[in-house]
Amino acid sequence: MNIRCIMLGLENASFVPMLKNAILNNLDIVNQDYCLENGYTMMCETEPHVTLFYGFTEMGENLAYSYLKIKNREAYKELKQIRDQEGLVLPEVIIDTFDNKDNRVLKINLENSNLMQVLDKYYQFFRECPNDSDHNGPDYHPHITLTYLKPDTTDEQVQKLVENIDKDKLKYWIIRDFNLSGGDDKNSDYTAKIKL
Repeated sequence: MNIRCIMLGLENASFVPMLKNAILNNLDIVNQDYCLENGYTMMCETEPHVTLFYGFTEMGENLAYSYLKIKNREAYKELKQIRDQEGLVLPEVIIDTFDNKDNRVLKINLENSNLMQVLDKYYQFFRECPNDSDHNGPDYHPHITLTYLKPDTTDEQVQKLVENIDKDKLKYWIIRDFNLSGGDDKNSDYTAKIKL
């Protein structure tokens, strides 16, 4: 089975209820069609994660396991230590956006997190693997996607939505596992989990 994407699964008890409430109060700026097409039935991410790398063309599950736990042993040890001691910590929760061709993506920026160095180690390693994504430049910008907004959403509308989110409740996250997704073609729904 070909893996297209490797993610780190996260958990925060406040995330989904708070995000659903903020979205419902600002539904007019959410790109509802795009959300539904991508499985966001509640108009928001319900399985929070950070993408380590997307766009693999020659990655099988066994190779992913080897790269995550063996070939990157030091990064793996650091990740486990962080998971066991404090989990993902954000000293300041920064919610911002980036634009793609169809949306403004509302996200939590993880560049100030205690995981940044280990995430970047994995990313830089995976950049050397065969891939076909245009998004895999030298700089890594890890984030947790919240939802997809309409492309013409203004900064003022984004700020109004963000005001409905209690950032203090999003400072601490449990690190769950590695999530693999992909399949034999780009449209496959294959998923697997690798325990930390």
